[in-house]
Amino acid sequence: MYTTYDHEWKGLTFRIAEWTGGSPTIVGIHGLAGNHKHFTALANELSPEYRVLAYDVRGRGNSSRAEQDSSILLHAEDTIELIESLGIKSPILIGHSMGAFIAAIVASKYKNLAGVVLVDGAGLLTSKEIEIVKPALDRLGKSFPSKEAYIHHSQNIYHAMGLEWNEYFEEGILYGVEEVDGQVRFKGEPEVIMKDLESIERDFDHKQICSSIACPVLLVIANGKIGGSPVYTEESYSKTKEYTANLQSYLSDANHYSILLDRQPDLAHRIKQFIAEISESDLKGDH
Repeated sequence: MYTTYDHEWKGLTFRIAEWTGGSPTIVGIHGLAGNHKHFTALANELSPEYRVLAYDVRGRGNSSRAEQDSSILLHAEDTIELIESLGIKSPILIGHSMGAFIAAIVASKYKNLAGVVLVDGAGLLTSKEIEIVKPALDRLGKSFPSKEAYIHHSQNIYHAMGLEWNEYFEEGILYGVEEVDGQVRFKGEPEVIMKDLESIERDFDHKQICSSIACPVLLVIANGKIGGSPVYTEESYSKTKEYTANLQSYLSDANHYSILLDRQPDLAHRIKQFIAEISESDLKGDH
C-alpha cells in the first residue's frame, strides 16, 4: 500500500512516501531534479516484501525550500536526521544519480546502515556527463500556460534525448510542478539545482568518502545510451570501485533514466539478492 505524509522537525517539512512491507526498511533518495515519485516503479517491485520509504529532497516536490547554499553534504545531513527521527534501524539506502552521491556520503558518516545501493551515480562527474543530462534540466526555469503544455515540452525534450516516454516520467514531472499566477512551473528553484550540481563536482572526494564506507555496497551501472553514450561508463566508476572495500557491481541495459523510471524486474531481483546476502545479524529490525 502506498501512502504519503509530511514529517516535520526543526522547522523543516519533508514529504515522505511509504510502500508498506517487511524488514529491512529501504530508504530511497532521488536525483537532481527528481522527487519521491521516481521510486514508484522500483518500490512496487520491492514492496510488500520490504518496506520502502522515499522522500522529496529539500527544494523538490512538497518538502521545504532548500537553502541558497544547498549542497549534497546538507542533503546527506538531512537523510541521517530523517533516519534517526523516524526511528529506522539498519536501513538499506538506495540512491539514484545525485541521490547515489548523497547515499555514499551518508554511508561514510553513519554506521546504522545495513547496506547501500548506488544506482548510476557516485562515479566521476565531468563535463561529458553534465552535457548528456543538461537537456533534461531545460524545463526547470520556464513557465507554461498549462500542465498539458509543460508535459508536451518535457516529452519533446526526452524524445530528443532518445528516451521513451511513459507513465512514470509523466507522474514524476506532474508531481514536481506548481501553478503560480496562472502559469505552470517547476516547484524548485533552478539556482538551487545548479548549486547541488556544483556541489557534486566540488564536494565528492572518492578517496575520502568511499574508503570510509563500511557496509556492503551494490553499484548499479546503467549501460543504456542517451544521445549515443551512457551517462556514466564503467570507467567512470574506477575510483568508486578502487576505494570502496565491500562493493559488488551490477550492469544493466537500462539507461540513466529508465533504470528507475520504468519497470526493471531484473534490477529488483538483484537488489533482493543483495539484501539476502547481508547477514541476519546486521538486520536488527527496523520498526
